[in-house]
Amino acid sequence: MLEALRARLGPAAPVSLTRNAVFSVLSFTITALVAFVVSPLIIHTLGNAPYGLLSMAGELNVQFALLSLGLRSALNFFVARGLARDDFPDLQRTLQSALTILLALAAVGVAALAFLLTRLPYWFNLDGVAHGEARFAIGLLVFIFLAGFPMTVFSSLLAGLRRHDLDNLAMIASSLVSAVLIVVALNWWGTLPAVAVAQALGIVVRWLLQAWLIRRFRRPLRFRPARIDRERARELFTFGAADLVLTLTTAITLQSDLIVVSRILGAAAAGSYHVGRYLGLHFYSLIMAVTVTLGTNFTYHHTKEDAAATRALFLNSSRYISGIACLLAALILAYGEPFIALWVGSRFVDGPFWDSGRGILLFMTLAMLARSMGNVCSQYLLGVRRLRAFVAVRVAEAALSLTGAILLVQDLGLAGVAVAKLGVSVLSHFFFAIPYCCRLLGIPLAGYAQAAVLRPLVGFLGTAAAAWVLRYLLPPAGWLQLLAGGGAAALVGGLIGWAVLLSPAERAIALARMRGITRLN
Repeated sequence: MLEALRARLGPAAPVSLTRNAVFSVLSFTITALVAFVVSPLIIHTLGNAPYGLLSMAGELNVQFALLSLGLRSALNFFVARGLARDDFPDLQRTLQSALTILLALAAVGVAALAFLLTRLPYWFNLDGVAHGEARFAIGLLVFIFLAGFPMTVFSSLLAGLRRHDLDNLAMIASSLVSAVLIVVALNWWGTLPAVAVAQALGIVVRWLLQAWLIRRFRRPLRFRPARIDRERARELFTFGAADLVLTLTTAITLQSDLIVVSRILGAAAAGSYHVGRYLGLHFYSLIMAVTVTLGTNFTYHHTKEDAAATRALFLNSSRYISGIACLLAALILAYGEPFIALWVGSRFVDGPFWDSGRGILLFMTLAMLARSMGNVCSQYLLGVRRLRAFVAVRVAEAALSLTGAILLVQDLGLAGVAVAKLGVSVLSHFFFAIPYCCRLLGIPLAGYAQAAVLRPLVGFLGTAAAAWVLRYLLPPAGWLQLLAGGGAAALVGGLIGWAVLLSPAERAIALARMRGITRLN
């Protein structure tokens, strides 16, 4: 058993898109379960405001990510290209130059963080949290994030090797260690700084594991900063400029919500908003965890000039991802409210529609569904570096999203922020990303729409109908009923997807693989 596991996960194991996707889903699931367990503990032990500040620290990390100037994303492309060419001297220059630059940028970030912490009580409504505790918790979590800039080389190498399964193993271990440490911190100390220390230690564990995994591949590479290669630095910054803008626009579109809500309505409202958007945001994070494994594969096929493989990867992955996204969104819309009520309390979904978790849940889930159905397009454009039009649209999307959030949160309430997300997500993905990528790849738009939009939407409607019927027949008054009803609805949705999404040939292949697994067992 152990030898079989080593053969499948060791350095010599062949690249497998399926295995990468499975481990991405497993990593997301465990991370989500950890958040599911520890979030109520944090809320009930520390309160809404400290929980909102911990959530806001995560959003500040996204803003501080801009200081990397897009180099972390650009590094993925150069590493994947270098490995595809087996050009290790060129790859060495890339890694050493990137390490030196990222260390310098992290130092700039630490200086900016120190200034932010001095102004923290004046810029944000801390809702009674002690200034010293808030500064320590936010400062530590952002500092650890900045310290992770040079550690990007480990993730980039695993991505370039197309071994996302190993990177996700490190993430799983980090999440589990962090969960244990947070529970210990809450029970022994019960303070905001103690929880922040626990989260930081979990991140350090991930770095150590990534470094160990990279060493096992025994590539002729050295991981230490050195004199910057000017030509390579110029290439990194040229490629990174587009990634920087994309990071900025993504941060504004998806990660500025809590900052907007906190500044206008306070940290407690930010905590309530985070609970309402929790399922929708995690559902999209799951989709991104799967699709992120595609980017370096697009780079690989593009570098090899294999247009047929690129086209097939795009069309098939779009169909599968849209089908999964539609199934998950249907389940969330049916069972999201009782889930939140059982998880952290009915007060988060009771009350006026526009100021409760119900409205946030509805609009955020639909917004993330739209983004999920077009997410393969983002990975394709990043993988082949066709970014000019993509960047322009994302800039417009970010501006509309931020403006809409500021206006609608005051006019409509908390759910207004999610409404802004829904509008810009539909426009940018269905009116730009999908048609643009189909044109670049030579795929008829009508054929794409039938395979990757209409067929998944049939699954969405069928799953949603089954879920609402099951919710009526088996009211989710407790976790057992919720899991039973949700599981049954997921099974129905899976059967619909099997019939609608997969071709006869794909169903035959899947059955053959299942028979093979059965024989092995």
